[in-house]
Amino acid sequence: MLCRSSSADADTAPKPEQKAKPFTLKQEFSLHISTSTSCKDFQTYWDENKTRLPILASCARRYNCASTTSVASESAFSVA
Repeated sequence: MLCRSSSADADTAPKPEQKAKPFTLKQEFSLHISTSTSCKDFQTYWDENKTRLPILASCARRYNCASTTSVASESAFSVA
């Protein structure tokens, strides 16, 4: 009769001090698609999910900012 040693079980059991592995970008995107709703305010959504989806939240902060004035775009097309 074969018996498992209790030390082998202890080695393979997850330790409570181990942190969960962070999601990859692909995993974050899948989670975002499955949980997002179209009726939420953009800023509120990312404020609530910045710790759960840190990669996407960083991208949202970086790429989804809009200038409140048109000065930058007007100066880009000025002929003066």
